[in-house]
Amino acid sequence: MSAPLEVRIEHDQVSALRSHILSFYSATSGDVRESSERWLTTFTRTQDSWHAALSILELEDASEAESVFCARTIHMLLRRCVAKEARTQASHAVFSDDEWHTLRERIFSLTRAYSIKAIRTKSQHARTTLTQLALATSALACKMPSWEPMDIVSTLLFTFQNDSSTPTDSKLLCLCALLALLAQEANCRDLSIHPARRECVLDGLKAASSDVMIVLEQLAQSCQNDASLISYILEALASWAEFSNITQAFPSVIVDGAVQIVCSSEGDGQHSSTLKQRAANATRTSLSQCIWYRSENLRGPLAQHMATLRKHVMMHNKSSETRHLITEILSALAMEACREKEIDNRDVNPYATGLQAAGDRVYVKYSKFKDLQRQQKKAEKKLAKARAIDIEVDEEVLIYALDSLNDALAAGVAIGSALEPWSKLVDVYSAISSNSLLSSLTTVASRCMSASVVHASVLNLDALDDQYKEEIGDCLRDVVTIVPIDHVLHDFTEGLKAEIEMSSKVQDGWKIVRARLVILLALAKSFKNDDAGAHRPLFISLVDVLCILFSAGEDVGVPHIILESTAWVLAGLASSFACLSDAQIVRVANVLIERLRHYEALIARGACVAMMKLCEHAAARLASTDVPARLAAIHATGGPTASHNLRLGQEHESTIMLRSLTFFVFKTDRAENDVVEHACVTLADPVISIMRSCVRVAPHESDYVRSLVDLDIVLQAMQKAYAHMNTESILLGALALNAAHAVTAASSKILSPENVEERFKIGWVMKALVDLVRYVGNDLLKVIVTTCIDAYALAPELGQCYVETMTIILATYGDCALIGFEESHGIQTVGQMFSNFVAENLPTCMDDPDLWPAMFTLTRATLRCGCAALTQHARLVIEMSKRSLRGVSNDAAAASLLLAIDLLCAPTLLVSLPTNNPSAVAMHAGLGRLAAEISGQSSKRRTDCSWNACCAQSAPLAAEINDELVRCESNIAMLRLLLECANGAMAPSMISDIAACLHYVWSIYGDVYFVHVLTRALGDDSDGFPKPKTTSEDKRLWIETLCSEDARKDARLFKRSLKAFLGGKKVGMN
Repeated sequence: MSAPLEVRIEHDQVSALRSHILSFYSATSGDVRESSERWLTTFTRTQDSWHAALSILELEDASEAESVFCARTIHMLLRRCVAKEARTQASHAVFSDDEWHTLRERIFSLTRAYSIKAIRTKSQHARTTLTQLALATSALACKMPSWEPMDIVSTLLFTFQNDSSTPTDSKLLCLCALLALLAQEANCRDLSIHPARRECVLDGLKAASSDVMIVLEQLAQSCQNDASLISYILEALASWAEFSNITQAFPSVIVDGAVQIVCSSEGDGQHSSTLKQRAANATRTSLSQCIWYRSENLRGPLAQHMATLRKHVMMHNKSSETRHLITEILSALAMEACREKEIDNRDVNPYATGLQAAGDRVYVKYSKFKDLQRQQKKAEKKLAKARAIDIEVDEEVLIYALDSLNDALAAGVAIGSALEPWSKLVDVYSAISSNSLLSSLTTVASRCMSASVVHASVLNLDALDDQYKEEIGDCLRDVVTIVPIDHVLHDFTEGLKAEIEMSSKVQDGWKIVRARLVILLALAKSFKNDDAGAHRPLFISLVDVLCILFSAGEDVGVPHIILESTAWVLAGLASSFACLSDAQIVRVANVLIERLRHYEALIARGACVAMMKLCEHAAARLASTDVPARLAAIHATGGPTASHNLRLGQEHESTIMLRSLTFFVFKTDRAENDVVEHACVTLADPVISIMRSCVRVAPHESDYVRSLVDLDIVLQAMQKAYAHMNTESILLGALALNAAHAVTAASSKILSPENVEERFKIGWVMKALVDLVRYVGNDLLKVIVTTCIDAYALAPELGQCYVETMTIILATYGDCALIGFEESHGIQTVGQMFSNFVAENLPTCMDDPDLWPAMFTLTRATLRCGCAALTQHARLVIEMSKRSLRGVSNDAAAASLLLAIDLLCAPTLLVSLPTNNPSAVAMHAGLGRLAAEISGQSSKRRTDCSWNACCAQSAPLAAEINDELVRCESNIAMLRLLLECANGAMAPSMISDIAACLHYVWSIYGDVYFVHVLTRALGDDSDGFPKPKTTSEDKRLWIETLCSEDARKDARLFKRSLKAFLGGKKVGMN
């Protein structure tokens, strides 16, 4: 084969290339540019593009666009070509040794020429072309087989330093560009190179790093403040320091200059953002290498530069960009100062790719390689868990860097950037054993809390979003994970006291107090709910300060925002109040009660939430005091001061107060039953009365949402009361029936399509009523069932909550008796009622994407319960299941798939239920939601109805479904539909769920019957499924793979076989 460098293309081809480049960059027509782009893309993949691009670059009249395009083309050709003895792929370049040298000399000459042009014309395009040629030279150095890796740097330096034909300033530019880009290119993932060659090249570059640093120092002294040269030099230092040891010839002059650039003021306009970023990268990588070397020549500059950075990060005239860059450097130094010890004999991963690929990696076929790679990752994770962490710490650098970051935080740097090193310390905390280090970290942590307060004080706390508040909490919790919170709590509390005392005497004094309260709220989760910790006295002191602050009136000048913030802090700390004495808890409760009727609604709301949290954790200790009576009195007379503008989802203050009171329903384990009953009646009667009153007025004048939420709260309290009493209760039973009748009346009024939230809350209440059926009995069940059926008929488009309630009834109580419907409706069981309901409404439910999943789930429940009344509707259910397996995704598709496999397996599972789920072990958590549901690992268990197997009641239904599946061959048709779903009839995202379903059917059918049905479903040669040319032999071989023993044990393998044969996510219908 002829080499690509031979001059074998006609002049008109070069002309065509130039013409298309011109059109691509300058044509005004989009169609013309698109046509030129296609031509250029095709041409640059041919062997002719090598010579054409080089020829244009060597022309005197080459335009700027042509130069840049052709230089980039040469770089990309070199980057993706593979040096081979014979060309077997389009990317392969077959060069003789002479041709490699010729190519190198041509690129060297072009690099010199464009460096001269860049200096002479001051053209940015010329510099861009030079950059691309420098990258091409670097790629060539990595790829050229005869270029010894140990000689790459020396050859480049000799070639461009000793060239008498090139002006000195052009030489400087060439060398700066080459040294800046050589290390980058050698470490680039996009460079297609054999791992062994890359390893040798990197070793050669590392060996020459000292020589490079010396040359860079010389170049830095000769650059004469040329910003372009300085940028190249800084880029070179950063890239070489990333992977090689530069301490043997540490470039002090460059690092000094880099630090000056990073810290420079923005007003003079001397340094661009790009230059400052490159200076920061150079400073970070070079100073990081000074940490672990005890030489005074390195430690001295390190200390000096860290002090300079710390000084400048606190200056007020510095921009946020400068502070951010300094913070990045200090953070990197802190993390480098605490590192895991290197293991000399660590095994090399033989299946790593890219930059981590081993030089002696043996070629393995891709199909096997991916499996081996997965096994290797599992083994590495297992070893990482078993291996003890061994770290080494430079305490001096670490503490100084962390303390400097505190200053940066106080100066306004984002808290996530300033406290990033603490998150790394959390990972290695268990390996820290130095008492002196822990002591030093305690001092730094205390200063960090103070800096966080200063940081928060300069923020606009009213406009602060929840995400940043959460970030503050996460970052500070990292700090108190390393340094226990009791070690910093004393200073924090004393700071709060001092700031409160000074708040009215200094400007913005209360702003500092508010900032400290924000930080305290962020730390609330860090307090543990125990009474044995050493920090308990400190915590009690903190609570005392907060109570004094919250009880202070406006007459002493405490702003409303401070009172509101204090309330939320008390709410956040309530779960940790176990260490307080009974008297102290009562004091907190009294302070909160006094603020429940505050005229400022936000303060009253904060006190209300704090009171609820306190009752949740201390109801038993408050029960014998007057606190419950005072709360009940407030609730009975209208509740706390109401907010006028609540966001969607926020509860009314009276509802929050009601939650507080429910914690006192049975107070202690020794509460008498009559006391518990009386407490429930006291809470529930007013709520039910309000619910009834809503029905008497126009819907737009009624607050159904609030009333339904309150009703749900008291019904849940009644469930706890029943569980506590463990006996029947006439009073509570009557209450439950009254509540059910109130809901029945409300459901007949909530009919507007706008009442979505109201129907959602009705769903809550109905589910709570279903749970009470076990205590109240058939009378309550009859009301619930009647309400569901009648309310659905009034507004099917809002009937999802009622359908879900029916499903929960079957899942909880099965096909139980329903007394009272025999004469009027001829109904004896709930299953009979719901089966008729399904038969009437299943055909129309698929028009509503929200109702579809609920109705199909109810159908599955009637099927699994073995409802005899469903027998006469079996054919309808099967036909509807077939219809649903087309062009659907998400929840509706999942419901359709589950109903289909339940129908396929019903004849077996309604007669004999396996002792364990045979498919559960094979299901993997990453296989999707249906895999989790099939294997019993799903968290959505409320509507999961068990199979009613081995019951005479189920036998007729099992027989009827089996007759429909086998006699009418519906099983074959449904399995074919499932296969078509995997081949594109359903959304591609459903492939994992479809695979899980088919694997489950296989586990129930067994090998022989599943293979028989699957073979019939796939069809013969004339079927043309899944592809027109698929033969019966192809299908037979695939079934063998699909039903292998490995696929039986691992459903992921089953999915891969299914996806490979049927097309998977990208192919779609064939």
